[in-house]
Amino acid sequence: MVTIVYTAALKSNGQVFDQAGEDKPLNFTIGDEEVCLGLDKAVESMKKGEKALITVAPKYAYGQKGDAAKGVPADAEILYTVTLVGFTKPKMAYQMQPNELLDSAEKKRLEGNSFYTQNKVKQAQKRYEK
Repeated sequence: MVTIVYTAALKSNGQVFDQAGEDKPLNFTIGDEEVCLGLDKAVESMKKGEKALITVAPKYAYGQKGDAAKGVPADAEILYTVTLVGFTKPKMAYQMQPNELLDSAEKKRLEGNSFYTQNKVKQAQKRYEK
């Protein structure tokens, strides 16, 4: 699990369409496809406290479809300003108490089911395999 503070803007005109500040940072798990692939990969290589300006190509951001709800047009390059606040390694199954293990399995099952109903089979499969 990583915690970041960021601003996302369209590279073409600098219009900010998303952000998470220090008062409410974004938490996500690397590799779980919770954020665009470009941001996921960039944050994976950062160190705690590091600040970065990241340009993400359309195919690693919102692609040919864009995201109308966020105001991101098709084939838009995205400019992220990111600070890696911190990270924690999730507990391994053998480190969990039985109730934690059950809660974790249930969460992953529900996430997998949600992805499956959205026809995102690869993401669903990743949740079921964990």
